[in-house]
Amino acid sequence: MLPNRFFTSDNAAGVHPIVLEAIHRANVGHALAYGNDRWTEAATARIQHALGADARVLFMFGGTGANAIP
Repeated sequence: MLPNRFFTSDNAAGVHPIVLEAIHRANVGHALAYGNDRWTEAATARIQHALGADARVLFMFGGTGANAIP
């Protein structure tokens, strides 16, 4: 039997195993919060490489926060 699928929100599903493994690998030591960490810097650099150095990268916790940014 196939599992039920709901496409109402990304909050209605479990995390993908690859994402969970990445979180496990990153969960070592200490890092400053709110964008002052090596993962945010690396992700920002990759996005700016793809979109252009002048791209403004704003990470959001969820859809509501993203919808509030003009």
